[in-house]
Amino acid sequence: MTAEEILVIILSITLAVFLVLSIILVSLMIAVARKVNDIVDSAEETVGQVQGIVTNIQNTTVPALISTLLAEWLGRMAEKSKKSKED
Repeated sequence: MTAEEILVIILSITLAVFLVLSIILVSLMIAVARKVNDIVDSAEETVGQVQGIVTNIQNTTVPALISTLLAEWLGRMAEKSKKSKED
């Protein structure tokens, strides 16, 4: 065997090792990408649920606030009318 043949054997073994390692790495990256996709889907679902809750709170809070302000205003008007009748 000449030095050139030994060098070819060493380089082909190194290439084969790197090829196997790259195949393993790609398969691991695909698995990680799938898990990340599942996490993103779960996060999107959670955000949608939170948005629904916030919308429901807004829909109940605004009428309650308006009714409170209206009651206060009517109370003030009633007090003013009582004062004007007393004078």
